[in-house]
Amino acid sequence: MVKKPVIFYIDDKDKWLNGFFMNHHKDFDIERFTKDTDFRKRLADVQGTENQPDIILIDLFHPKENRSQTEQKAAEIKGQAAIDRLDATIDEVKQPIYYAWEPYGFNMLQFARKLYPETPIAIYTQQGLSVVGDDKLAEVSKLRGEWLLKGRDKTYESYKLQNMLEQTNESDRLRKELEVSELKMRRSKKINSIALGILAAIIIALGIYAWIVNNDVYQFITLLVVPLLVVCVPIFISRLEKAQENKGD
Repeated sequence: MVKKPVIFYIDDKDKWLNGFFMNHHKDFDIERFTKDTDFRKRLADVQGTENQPDIILIDLFHPKENRSQTEQKAAEIKGQAAIDRLDATIDEVKQPIYYAWEPYGFNMLQFARKLYPETPIAIYTQQGLSVVGDDKLAEVSKLRGEWLLKGRDKTYESYKLQNMLEQTNESDRLRKELEVSELKMRRSKKINSIALGILAAIIIALGIYAWIVNNDVYQFITLLVVPLLVVCVPIFISRLEKAQENKGD
């Protein structure tokens, strides 16, 4: 049975934890946490083991600490009302935004990605991330596009841009190392094949010579050595190639 990818998800609301589990439990092994102490302990316990998470999801907002349950409940009621107003506002503003503009950046992302498969590409937008549909968010992720928000501090923008470059440089380095390793492996296999061919020719020549001269000693050596060479040499070359593959990895 194929092991499902593991997701660790922490959220203070069971509504979201249970909803996410119902939507994705068939494809993922999901561990849910409501307390940060349990979450931190679990992360530390499984670090470096086969049970460590493949994906970690973290809810942004969590309840205030050092507050009574009554105060926290009243604060959450007001906070949820504010979230509902924000959601309603976003829905209201979508229509005039899409009436004034079209999200053509997605088309340009598709075009640019075809020409530049490995180049970092980001959607640079003011509030577009808040109003685009789920299908477009999925499309950007599929095309390995990133989001860069307008109006942020230049320090953040510089960091984000440098990070995009560093990730690309690391990918290029790994790709080049892989290409060099594969090239060496192909050359090694070619040399080994040539050597095996030369050895086969030598063995055949030795056998022919032994029978031509009709020498018992030569014939005995041929009968003894040739089978050993036929069996041992391919094994030696196979092990040498595996050692080189492991070294390349």
